[in-house]
Amino acid sequence: MNGFVFINNLIKFILLLFLTGSLTLLSACGTSSSLTGGIEAGNPPDTARDVVGTVSSTTTSLKLLAAVGTCAADKIIATDSAGLTTQADIDSSCMFTLSLFINKSYSFYFSNNDEFVASLIFNNGTNLLNSNVFHLSSGETQVSLGTITITNSLATPEIEPSTQNDQDMDGTSDFEDTDDDGDGTADTSEIDCDLDGITDDKDDDDSSCDSSSTSSPSGSNDSSGSSSDGSSSTSDNSSDESNESDDDDEDNDDEESSTNTNTATVLQVIPANNNMLNDDNNNISLDQDIEIRFSCSIDTTTVNMTTLNIRDANNDQVVCEFEYESNNTQLECEHDDDFNPNINYTATIDGITCANGTVISSVSWSFHTEEDDD
Repeated sequence: MNGFVFINNLIKFILLLFLTGSLTLLSACGTSSSLTGGIEAGNPPDTARDVVGTVSSTTTSLKLLAAVGTCAADKIIATDSAGLTTQADIDSSCMFTLSLFINKSYSFYFSNNDEFVASLIFNNGTNLLNSNVFHLSSGETQVSLGTITITNSLATPEIEPSTQNDQDMDGTSDFEDTDDDGDGTADTSEIDCDLDGITDDKDDDDSSCDSSSTSSPSGSNDSSGSSSDGSSSTSDNSSDESNESDDDDEDNDDEESSTNTNTATVLQVIPANNNMLNDDNNNISLDQDIEIRFSCSIDTTTVNMTTLNIRDANNDQVVCEFEYESNNTQLECEHDDDFNPNINYTATIDGITCANGTVISSVSWSFHTEEDDD
């Protein structure tokens, strides 16, 4: 009898262990989305994706670089819109593999011996300005940047990552898709209220935008400036005006008149506002031009050194030669004289209007220049 009781208790104990283990396994499976650390930490591959590439040089062949064991950089660092960084070493063949979480926006830079070398610049689609940010979507294959050419402080991929992304999974790459995330807003109309290069719908930190500029980023011609830390600020007094307009009788038959309201805004700037990477790794080349993309065709007669005012911390003004592209929706400031090195610049737009008379929201943003190597 005692033997039977012992065996019976043993069977119950084994069954209890089995049930406990099964519940633990099910619990782990149910919380897999909260795992952190990427593929290399054991996460399932659908939470992360590899970005690969090879670092080259504009003056030295890749073969020679690999032979002597020195590349243009020894590390690549990715920073997401929340400010979290992921890095990977560049091997002796000048190649790297970087495992990143999907559905996040990233900027990248290369370093050598912990010194900044260059920032990656991307072409994310037609009619968009080049950007230091791209959004990583899910995908069954790795994202290959091909051979990356470094010229001065800019790094250019051989293959654009947006050609290997399909955020809305409609079968058209983000590069060719005019609404790459399928949210009903054209890519050329997406708002970036803090001008950091990440549109608001993908930005984990647009805290520098006030509530009015976030919900209705276009606004008035009130002046605005940058804060002491260089973050972007916008002014918007359009809410009261729009409320009055809503109370008035509207002529819905005249669509053109409805567009001639105070709703125009700056959509994108190059260089981007430096509050995403507020450190030396966001410094720009001394000869880099200023580019701005608007939500309307601008009245070029309203563009001058006052309505686009670019000055450094010593109040030295940049002298621009203005160029216009894409039906006057894009403005470029070309400057013969290089920027002053290692100093903060603030660009302010105040007084530029659309061709139909709509006033474009006043806005300021800042950037920092690289040190002079000479």
